[in-house]
Amino acid sequence: MTEQSQPGGQPPTASEILSAAERLAEEIRERADADAEAIRARVGTESAAARSAIQEGVRRLSELADGMLERLAEMRAELDALGASLDGSAGGAAPARQPAAPKEPAPAAAAPESPPEPVDDAGARLIALNLALSDTPRDEAARQLRDQVPDPERLVDEVYASVDR
Repeated sequence: MTEQSQPGGQPPTASEILSAAERLAEEIRERADADAEAIRARVGTESAAARSAIQEGVRRLSELADGMLERLAEMRAELDALGASLDGSAGGAAPARQPAAPKEPAPAAAAPESPPEPVDDAGARLIALNLALSDTPRDEAARQLRDQVPDPERLVDEVYASVDR
């Protein structure tokens, strides 16, 4: 701070210097308060936007997870149906990982069952994979596939090897 002369050429007094310093300090404090308030407002807006974006992301992930769970349940039901059709009864299906609706027992057949119709290679592989994943022994899987594919042992060996069972 430079000394300013008073109208009579006198240097400022200590009280005048103190008063000027207090005014400057008050101005600095007011500017700092205004700056701090602006920063708080900006941070509040940014954090609200970030929270909103995170909540939207969580909502989308939740929807995707729900869709995946529904699709997995559908796939499990399809696998169970394939296993049941292969075995000719509900007893050959892989155990459901989710609670399933109770199945009605298959009616006792008066006449012997006709052999199941052969399935294509992809269907037979899917059936073999379902059997492998449900820990069905290889010989049982081959027996179930005997009327479905020309070489069930080879198919079972390939599929079980791919799942290390």
